[in-house]
Amino acid sequence: MRAFLKQLIPVAGREAIKRRIRDWRLRRAIEPLRANGRFTPDQLHAFWAAWGNQGFSADKRYLAETIRLIEENRGDVLECGTGATTIIAGVLAERYHFQVYSLEQDPAWSSVVRRAVVGSRLSRVHVLDTPLKLYVDYMWYDTSRVILPRDLGLVICDGPFISSTLSEGVYRHWRYGALPYLKQSKSRFGALLLDDLNDQRAPAMLTRWQTEFAVTQESIRAKEGDCCVIRDGVVD
Repeated sequence: MRAFLKQLIPVAGREAIKRRIRDWRLRRAIEPLRANGRFTPDQLHAFWAAWGNQGFSADKRYLAETIRLIEENRGDVLECGTGATTIIAGVLAERYHFQVYSLEQDPAWSSVVRRAVVGSRLSRVHVLDTPLKLYVDYMWYDTSRVILPRDLGLVICDGPFISSTLSEGVYRHWRYGALPYLKQSKSRFGALLLDDLNDQRAPAMLTRWQTEFAVTQESIRAKEGDCCVIRDGVVD
């Protein structure tokens, strides 16, 4: 029967059906968050599975911390890198009436995320194509053509992706550009959630953040991978 259906339905049609099924599963998975503002552990796992892309998606503890910090710091969200957190932030933005601005360096992936945002009926998410730009000794999103808020409840930092094929210095500085951007733009933030604390580049980068910006750090340990919360919302 499956072989017969493959012959009957063109490849494009099969892909369209798969997309509609994925969209339906995702809409169903986010309903508890839309209704209650929270997930049970089982519901969070169901959402994580419905989103897919597990090899690159944020782990479940990071997603849970995203929900917790948005609840604590209600206000506009700046997201560095897009994915499952985009959907979570978008659902809570509808509930608490704020906006989500999501920076994405990969145009092909931003198209995937935009489709998921539309399919999930999220009207307060803005996925922004922002290629990487070299800033002295690090790379960060080029935000020169976008307008972003300056008063932020939460910064979600699960990007950018910095390839090891770039220069050693740029690769080593990793996600350092988040705080220089916030300082340059005179932005305030309630909390910054940084993923991938187990990355070998994280300790040196965090030390530089603490030295240059006098921020505080709260590490969060998890089996799937550690993350941390950066606080002191004015980067002077």
